[in-house]
Amino acid sequence: MFEQRKKRMFVIILLGIALTVDLTAKQLGYYTVAGVSVLFGIAVSLAWIVEIIRDKNKEEKQDDN
Repeated sequence: MFEQRKKRMFVIILLGIALTVDLTAKQLGYYTVAGVSVLFGIAVSLAWIVEIIRDKNKEEKQDDN
């Protein structure tokens, strides 16, 4: 349970950083940097989803044994 909270907090921090970079870069006119930060945010979200699925599969296997 504690491990899941740590992962969730880490993801929230990374997404917050990506959002901050995105907004700042757009205000300064660096649209390429803003695009890269959006892609980074998408990658973090996808990695989080995959990690959740893997954790659920591990829990199901442990419950079966």
